[in-house]
Amino acid sequence: MSTRSLGRKILLKSETESTNVWAKKAFQEAEPSGTVFLADSQTQGRGRLGRNWYSKPGCGIYCSILVRPRIAVDAYPQLTLAAGVAVAESLRATAKVDATLKWPNDVLLNQKKVSGILCEFAQTQSGDRAAIIGIGINVNHERENFSGELERIATSLKAETQQIHDRNVILAAMIQSLESKLDLLENNSEKILFEEWTQLCGMIGKTVSLMTGKVPVEGTAIGLDEQGKLLLDTTNGQRRAFDCGEVSFDAL
Repeated sequence: MSTRSLGRKILLKSETESTNVWAKKAFQEAEPSGTVFLADSQTQGRGRLGRNWYSKPGCGIYCSILVRPRIAVDAYPQLTLAAGVAVAESLRATAKVDATLKWPNDVLLNQKKVSGILCEFAQTQSGDRAAIIGIGINVNHERENFSGELERIATSLKAETQQIHDRNVILAAMIQSLESKLDLLENNSEKILFEEWTQLCGMIGKTVSLMTGKVPVEGTAIGLDEQGKLLLDTTNGQRRAFDCGEVSFDAL
């Protein structure tokens, strides 16, 4: 890889509880920024809202990247957008698939989830701050590996292409792309990142339902605001920005 810092150090385990948990512990022990924590399987992989992430051994990419970005703390949620663009771009480049983005943290193939991102904030008692960017990618899972609810919502590169894909090639491409996206944030060029995200998003211009509480908000997704929040033109005539929530939409 031709990166400056991301991925210059990669730590590998055959199995771990969660790469995010592993990275958080290592951060407290002064592990350098850019370190990648990579596992062949996770026993307690996690996604957003406490959901489990299915981590079959030998099939996926399960990693966390420790970064100390030179951005304001309130801009840390934009790291999720950066990671999403990096994953989608790397899958398009290496696997030749039409990967799209779903706000806030999913990468889709044929409207099923092929990758998820979980960014978490970490801080030491002395005030040192970092972000842990957790990324899971379903690469060589068989379609029958997804049972129950996963059968409806999840997929893998192999399931969609009927081909085996090199996980190392995908990982390297993703890390290189992610470093370039972090550069945009650090150089106050987040507008370029938001434009890239919008171009890859499959929701733009579609009617969506966003659940932020007990009552869903209906509207048309039109893009991101200047802070990276999702903009909706709601059915009651308002334009509103959201920084969290669960989105559903009809791709047709």
